[in-house]
Amino acid sequence: MPIRIPAISLHDLGVDDKTIQAILRDSDVSVTQRSYIKSLPRQSAAALAKLEGVFEADEQGRPDAAVPHGSPVN
Repeated sequence: MPIRIPAISLHDLGVDDKTIQAILRDSDVSVTQRSYIKSLPRQSAAALAKLEGVFEADEQGRPDAAVPHGSPVN
């Protein structure tokens, strides 16, 4: 199995890039990001759908809509 497959799988599971770098023993995190961790079309579509949901909720006047879940409120 190519090294890229586990790197993508780890990334999909939410493992941070620095940890994947350490597992793959890359010299720098940018090598890991550039070589193994690619934005997949389904991930991009899911991210845009989440963002669209925030904007739609904001248009409906929900007070929590402008702050995505897990974000600190200042």
